[in-house]
Amino acid sequence: MNWHKELYVDDDARLLFCTDLHGHIMALEYALKHLNFRVGKDVLVCAGDLIDRGPHNELTALKFINDKTGSFHSVRGNHDQFAIDHDEMWIPNGGGWAWKVFPTYAERKEFGEKLKALPALITVYHKGKCFGVVHASVPQEIEDWDVLVNMPEIGQARKLRQIIWDREYVQYHQSPFYQKPVIGVDYTIHGHTPVRVPLLVANRLHIDGGFAYNKNLFIAEMIVGKWYIHSFSNNGVDTPEYDLVYPQTTEE
Repeated sequence: MNWHKELYVDDDARLLFCTDLHGHIMALEYALKHLNFRVGKDVLVCAGDLIDRGPHNELTALKFINDKTGSFHSVRGNHDQFAIDHDEMWIPNGGGWAWKVFPTYAERKEFGEKLKALPALITVYHKGKCFGVVHASVPQEIEDWDVLVNMPEIGQARKLRQIIWDREYVQYHQSPFYQKPVIGVDYTIHGHTPVRVPLLVANRLHIDGGFAYNKNLFIAEMIVGKWYIHSFSNNGVDTPEYDLVYPQTTEE
């Protein structure tokens, strides 16, 4: 399994995070243009779910899978895994488009094989910070990012389901039991569970704005120790920018 990759981003490049694009590549292009994103210089890392429910699913996936510029990276989400496994739950969860674009089983399997290029985890290094990217969560029983990264191959398939499906850290985020930071990284970045506003639980940042449900696309960027969340609505209209501040200092 393609479990983990490391990504080193130049200090003079911008590092942005997004998640759950669900086939909305045109809206992403609009947002990146608005943010003056420099393809080939700056880096965007997506926390998965490139496909399903949107108008341009194949194009969105291939934007990340076939990228030659070094600017576009993504982990796999549960919807991407549906396609990899050709899961029977794919159609009722937004995968019907694939039967139109890829009418034969062989074509759908070929597309799923391409999605296997997406790792389960990405560790990103930028300006002295370390970020762990995984679709849904770092499981409660795993306190250290390195433990997840170095998971023995024999346990990866079972753990994969948990890290691309878990919703507990959003649902129960007010419980002290779920407010433990992940050791070994400065922050982890997640999607999967829609949030009305970006949610920071200890050092776990959840940024699925429900874009697949006509809500917001959140693009997160750390600037001088603060999280800035650039927000775009599904209809392309800019919405107010949320400013999540963590930690409270302005250290580099």
